[in-house]
Amino acid sequence: PRWPTVRRCSPSGSRRGGDGRVGVYTGSGGLGITFSDEVAGSDIVVPQPTRETAIALVGEDHADAPLNPFDMGAGLLGAPEEFRRLVSTFAADPNIDIAVHIFDVPEQHLTAQYAWITEGARPTQEAGKLAVLGTGIDRRGLLASQVLGDDVVVGLGMRQTIAKLQALSTWARGDAGAEPAVGEASRAGAETRVVLRDEMRAVEA
Repeated sequence: PRWPTVRRCSPSGSRRGGDGRVGVYTGSGGLGITFSDEVAGSDIVVPQPTRETAIALVGEDHADAPLNPFDMGAGLLGAPEEFRRLVSTFAADPNIDIAVHIFDVPEQHLTAQYAWITEGARPTQEAGKLAVLGTGIDRRGLLASQVLGDDVVVGLGMRQTIAKLQALSTWARGDAGAEPAVGEASRAGAETRVVLRDEMRAVEA
């Protein structure tokens, strides 16, 4: 699995973790619910977007509805311009530091679907935020890491995605995070753990 470099995560890097606040968007309501269930009980901050952003996303009549995770609907796969507009608007929200696209590529050889994960990452990076791709289940053959490159964190399966978000968000806040974050990463088979501040300083020295 790919992981951002120290320089890219650091305050002076081109990709910032900010305060580690996580925003999630998906074309599947079911995946959004699964994420909410998995993240419950962690100290990952999943804030609602500002009202201005909410109005831009769903209109004033629905601006008070919960929009993180943001279910964009599967129909947007046939509307690329609207997809880009919504992702750009959501990722640029000032309450969000890390934008997570939860999207499953059913088969590793369906290259056309990789365009959607690329289009999801690009506006996030343009907004100066950290882009994360999470999949609903662990797909070891997924080619996303090769397609997206080192600038995008990839979580294979919901548990690994949550473990990586835990590590990213707690590091961004400058603390070691809750102990379960390390255990969850280990149980999920992820090569991820929370990096302590002193270790980061030693790496950057």
